Amino acid sequence: MALVLWINSNAQMSFLDKMGIGRPQPVAGALDPAGFQPLLVDPDSGDPVRYGCAPIRYTINPMNAPEGGMEDVHRAIAETSKASGVQFVYHGETDEVPLERRDLVQPQRYGDGWAPILVAWDQGPSPVPGQTSILGAGGSEWRYNDAGVPVYVSGMLILNSNAGLPSGFGGETWGQVMLHEFGHVLGLAHVSDQRQVMTPILELRPAAWGSGDRAGLRALGIGSPCLDVPSVS
Repeated sequence: MALVLWINSNAQMSFLDKMGIGRPQPVAGALDPAGFQPLLVDPDSGDPVRYGCAPIRYTINPMNAPEGGMEDVHRAIAETSKASGVQFVYHGETDEVPLERRDLVQPQRYGDGWAPILVAWDQGPSPVPGQTSILGAGGSEWRYNDAGVPVYVSGMLILNSNAGLPSGFGGETWGQVMLHEFGHVLGLAHVSDQRQVMTPILELRPAAWGSGDRAGLRALGIGSPCLDVPSVS
């Protein structure tokens, strides 16, 4: 079987809001001795960019979901919450489809505040024997809060519905892919250590966070002081 790589979307991928003009922008993080690497860090403090203290809403578009896919998403969220201490709240199903330039505020669809993290399946290219294939992409977008600290406000997790992986959390399953992509959504980058979920290669092992993954998730969650959520403007 060909090695299957994941990608993470650029957490700065969209644009800068008016509060960011003239301020130093987050930069790529470096490998931490604990075995994780943040996607972005605040250049002033060196702290990883992460979500604020409020519970994070997420929503799922069930279109093209494989059998067991919805259940796998909820379990991956639970495992991510347990490792990070971050609280997630299910907003329910949605008809929103993933777009490169997603509106981060959608009051008619989601009510006040930042839009929930969107989980959706896209009918990407079918895997080709002997070639690498993209199984998913995940990432979040940030804004400055009132204290001038960059904070993630929403994100997307997109899965290739043509990948043909089995449901569950064993080796080479959707569960392993989802954990990896939720790691990106919370702010973890790839690492080369194949004992970690954040390695970019699908592994024949149970889908479970490694020690470096857990250290990173904790640093992005309850292991760091709370951050105020940026105001919706």
